[in-house]
Amino acid sequence: MNLCIDIGNTRYKAGFFSKHQLVDVFESHAEIELETIMKWNNQYSFSRIIISSVRILNEGLIKALSDQFDVTVVSTSMNLPIEISYETPETLGVDRVLGAIGAQNIFPSKNTLSIDAGTCITYDLVVDGIFIGGAISPGVQMRLDAMHKFTDKLPNLKKNDQIVTFGTSTTSSMLMGAESGAIEEMKGFIRTFSDQIENLKVILTGGDASFFEGHVENATFAAPNLVLIGLNKVLLET
Repeated sequence: MNLCIDIGNTRYKAGFFSKHQLVDVFESHAEIELETIMKWNNQYSFSRIIISSVRILNEGLIKALSDQFDVTVVSTSMNLPIEISYETPETLGVDRVLGAIGAQNIFPSKNTLSIDAGTCITYDLVVDGIFIGGAISPGVQMRLDAMHKFTDKLPNLKKNDQIVTFGTSTTSSMLMGAESGAIEEMKGFIRTFSDQIENLKVILTGGDASFFEGHVENATFAAPNLVLIGLNKVLLET
């Protein structure tokens, strides 16, 4: 059994794999702790752990795990099962690459656009087996937070799963701007990339994936555990 851990900006996800098969998933907004991982080991008995993080890792935790398990911390500088063509690879988020690897695992030898809708929304293209980059934009909640933070009078709002079709108040106008704006952006990026790249497979993942899935018709495949799939792919090939 392999344990794959994806640490994001606001939460972490842990996936338990038996070879290529995803057996179980756990996620939390709390900090991941050694005690939690040891409880998982009692239940799943894994020997290898692979971790990716967009945050600074707890080195004490990594050392404690390394004393008992075969631990891999993913970076874009290591040998990965995908070629990277990116002008600044040292600034490339490892989660973006892992999502692209996961997309290639689902659609091998196909051109893919993996969209990760989370704190930020990332759009990542693999063309002819090469990661070429894409786009990064603010996520829905970040758009709302920015409007409140950088103005004196706009309220502090939380995203709403009910789409506003016409803003008739300041609150509904902000929600429409943030939510419908993000939806239209996503549709536009899919259309733009699909016009440039033949037979493009679109994969949607991330914490807000379910929100976009019902509103973005061209997001043809939803894969909520895409980064975990990419992590396991890396582990199996290293």
